[in-house]
Amino acid sequence: MDANNAALAPGGRGGRQDRARWPIQAETLLEVAGLLNSTLERDQVLGILTEQFLRIVGADWVVVAELADDAEDEFSLVAAASRNDRSRNLAACSRMPLARNPLLARTLYGREPVWMQRIGNQRPIPCLVDVIGASSALAVPLVFRDTALGVLAAGWTERVKGPSAKEMRLIQGLANQAVTAMENARLYAAAERRAAQVTALFEIGRDISANLGLSEILTSIVGKARELLASDTSFLALLSPDGQELEVAASVGLRSEAMRRLKLRREQGLAGVVVQRGEPIIVDDYPREVSFVDPPMDAVREEGLISEIAVPLSTGTDLLGVLYIGNRHASRFHEGDAQLLMAFAKQATIAIQNARLYEDVVAQRERAEAGRRYLQVVIDSMPEGVMLAEGAEGAFTTVNRVGAELLGLGAVSGLSLEERRLGVGLLSPDGTPYPWEQLPLSRSLSVGEVNLGAEVIIRRSDGAEIPVLINSAPFRDLEGRVAGAVTVFQDISRAKEAEQLKDEFISLVSHELRTPLTSIKGAASTLLRHYAVLDEETREELLRDVDEESDRLHRLVENLLDFSRAEAGAIRLATEPVHLGKLISRVVEEVKRRAHGHEIRVVLPPDLPLVEADPLRVEQVLRNLLDNALKYSPNWGEIAVAGAIVDGGLVVSVRDQGIGIAPENQKKVFERFQRAAEAGLTQGVGLGLAICRRLVEAHGGRIWVESEVGAGSTFSFTLPIVEEELE
Repeated sequence: MDANNAALAPGGRGGRQDRARWPIQAETLLEVAGLLNSTLERDQVLGILTEQFLRIVGADWVVVAELADDAEDEFSLVAAASRNDRSRNLAACSRMPLARNPLLARTLYGREPVWMQRIGNQRPIPCLVDVIGASSALAVPLVFRDTALGVLAAGWTERVKGPSAKEMRLIQGLANQAVTAMENARLYAAAERRAAQVTALFEIGRDISANLGLSEILTSIVGKARELLASDTSFLALLSPDGQELEVAASVGLRSEAMRRLKLRREQGLAGVVVQRGEPIIVDDYPREVSFVDPPMDAVREEGLISEIAVPLSTGTDLLGVLYIGNRHASRFHEGDAQLLMAFAKQATIAIQNARLYEDVVAQRERAEAGRRYLQVVIDSMPEGVMLAEGAEGAFTTVNRVGAELLGLGAVSGLSLEERRLGVGLLSPDGTPYPWEQLPLSRSLSVGEVNLGAEVIIRRSDGAEIPVLINSAPFRDLEGRVAGAVTVFQDISRAKEAEQLKDEFISLVSHELRTPLTSIKGAASTLLRHYAVLDEETREELLRDVDEESDRLHRLVENLLDFSRAEAGAIRLATEPVHLGKLISRVVEEVKRRAHGHEIRVVLPPDLPLVEADPLRVEQVLRNLLDNALKYSPNWGEIAVAGAIVDGGLVVSVRDQGIGIAPENQKKVFERFQRAAEAGLTQGVGLGLAICRRLVEAHGGRIWVESEVGAGSTFSFTLPIVEEELE
């Protein structure tokens, strides 16, 4: 009780004395105390306290004022009750400086109940009592464990009798019960808030860990951080790769472009302190706390930030960046808030690291896949079969199209060399089985050997046998161990065919040369030795044989030379307008002299146009076709030469009634050293039609055959008509 206010002491005279309800019964206070302890909700505790105290003491109003959290020299009004709506003016006193409220200040600092009354013309009780209206007031300190937390105050609009000392003690006891209930409610609320925060931390950690994309994780982090502390904004700045600059990478709640695009040096601003210390920093009033190095004040003012928490995103050894929480009003962040945000930042740091690792893995995988695609494109463009096998068992990982077709493997990805043995057989060049363990690929995988030039015959599942030349080499990992092997299969079927053709050609040419040379040699020797005894007719016959065989030998040599020129691209045409009818007649008359009973018929339209051609080369083509017709036709068979205009070009045809050519051989006859199987022992080296094809194509035309076995053949070729003729 205030010792300096004797005139205001309980029991003082003046005014009506029957409004206050004295004496107070202890049982009543015990009942109220039970109500206070029946709940852990702070608002309910404060409501019970004010309503019950208003009823017990018969006051016109009751309020509870606590020391403000963010200012030690101010009260904050937290609860009130009144009769006849007396508390409608309490909003004016929601924040009350201690200096203007002596009733509350004396009660708080004296830690004893204070009773005050107006006497006569005495000045009204300041602020609280004056604003609400009171002639009598009672204030009781709210003290918990020797710490004054606030004041319970009651007021009467008229002068009333004050409580006795005993009643003061009872009221103080009630206040003590109330402050205990309030503190219990506060602790319960704090525990619930902490449990909610722990739950939120768990959920946040789960949510951000569910994502692997860095951008999505950063956005989730700032959103969850803002939600965790119910702040206005949250933003996150990451260190640059060189570690010298911080740049905002994600934000939520920021209004200004300057803050969203903020870049800071490592040592600059609030972030600089966090980077240097590696600890959370709390700022209550950023615009006034400018002790940081070169703070970004313009951006902060534009954004309107007042209070902030900044925590490091750190692994303990490496700093990734800084996470911020900010408000645009003055709000005292507590150390517990900073620690909570710090716990969240640790989870966020792990999530960022995982996202970066995931992005690195994805990037490496994409680079590897791009490299594999590039490698596949490269090897697919190669004319040889290429195959890559990895691992000790030789699982095929890459094979190009040529390799798959050559080996008849089909889909090979993931299959091992052992598994592929069942579909492919191997033979040595001499036809004996080739051991799989001696296959170059097997040797490269098993012992790391480089094998070059191994000749093997592949026997595919479809029965085809393909000779191949195999080169194989191992590749190794960083420790030098064999990691796989690359094998190149080269189809040498054409080389084998060419070699066989060469042997056959040499044999054939030798035979073709030997035959006329033998005839010439025999006739010449006979003439030299027996010329005097031979009659004139015999001598002429021998000389005719020498002449004909010499022509035959000349044609053979010319064909060989022409083919050689054609293969080297050295054929030169001397084209001119040519009357084809005269040319055909001249060649036919020449061939008729050696037709030996064959009839050669020419069927040409009277208005045959001129063609643009080299007459000597056209004669050569026509002569070859007629010679073949004579060679492969039976005696007395008819040979027809015809000409016609088709699709703007002149088509010349030579038809015979010979042995014919099977469909499967009709294209082959135009290849070098190829003769139709139906030709049997007929003379020739298989160059005539090959030369014809090259000569016709040199003129811009084409040559083909239509034939049926046993029913003869028709060889046709085209020549371009002179442009004037076309007009």
